[in-house]
Amino acid sequence: MITNLHQLYINQIKDLHSAETQIIEALPKMAARANSDDLRESFNKHLNETREQLTRINKILDSHGIHPGTDVCEATQGLLREGEKLMKEMIGDAVDAGLIAAAQRVEHYEIAAYGTARAYAKKLHYNDDVDLLSTTLDEESDANEHLTKIATGGFFSDGVNDEAA
Repeated sequence: MITNLHQLYINQIKDLHSAETQIIEALPKMAARANSDDLRESFNKHLNETREQLTRINKILDSHGIHPGTDVCEATQGLLREGEKLMKEMIGDAVDAGLIAAAQRVEHYEIAAYGTARAYAKKLHYNDDVDLLSTTLDEESDANEHLTKIATGGFFSDGVNDEAA
């Protein structure tokens, strides 16, 4: 039973631990399915970042004397399951656009979850945690922006959405 903000905060950190663990398993599959070199590189780069993010979550849990436990982040599980289903249904030029759509759903969940956890950490005056969560939140926002750039292209190029159209 959760009765105070500290307990809710720890619950959210454990949920993020589960989410990052699941994402580490999913990203190599997504990278393998990508047609675009940029998208494949983006997934592989984010895999390395996600490993670092999990290290930060573990550092937060350790600092509070908490074990991550075995609870599963059902939101991430559902988003990844939806992405896996989509990957099986896609062929041709639609693959990369679909992979980006699936990845951005996960990124948006993570941005919301990390933003909430950071707000709780600020309120609880867990300043070291705030710094760690801020670093990850910045990385998640950057990853999302990079996916958008791959999808829409740049000033001189078309994105994967144009290719899929």
